[in-house]
Amino acid sequence: ALEALGDAAGAVAQEAGEAPTDASTGTLPIGRDGLLAFEETNQLADRKVIILDVDGVLHPFSSTSPFSAPCMAALRRIVEQTGAALVLSSSWQGLPSTVAKVNAALEAHGLPRVSAQTVCPNEAGYASTGADARSRAREILRWVEAHADRCTGGWVAIDDMHLQRLLPGGNFVRTEAEVGLTEANAWSAVMMLGGSSAKEQRT
Repeated sequence: ALEALGDAAGAVAQEAGEAPTDASTGTLPIGRDGLLAFEETNQLADRKVIILDVDGVLHPFSSTSPFSAPCMAALRRIVEQTGAALVLSSSWQGLPSTVAKVNAALEAHGLPRVSAQTVCPNEAGYASTGADARSRAREILRWVEAHADRCTGGWVAIDDMHLQRLLPGGNFVRTEAEVGLTEANAWSAVMMLGGSSAKEQRT
């Protein structure tokens, strides 16, 4: 599985004109304090992981009121039924202040804070993220590749970008940008992660 992820990350990187990461070592840029992003290793060990976008997922893209209640409730359903940790893939990870806003909104809706972000912050805490689908997919695949030895519970990326051809099958749920995360999207994510409700439906 790690080799396949490395191949996928390499293919996306090559198309973007970048050198692929080393699949055998999970080589990634190192952020402040020598950490890969700011992940809490103990929180991620053997956990399922949701790699989460914000705009177009946690609220409609054009919304003037971020973090809509229906979208946050749908996310809470996934977390409650799978026990998944949250990894931020959005451009909201770019500044400590915007990460703090995401965490505050998550906690206000009964959700855990993000455990990691897909792009390593620099010494000032700024994380430079790509703006297009290939950049987003590349950042996700690099993070998954680098953490494949610890995050063994499975993962799913939720995003309004068209990433379905750039990420492995069974690891992506696409939302409608002007709707955000729905209960139907949540059910798809639970099924992909093998959550409790998915098991109950099969029995």
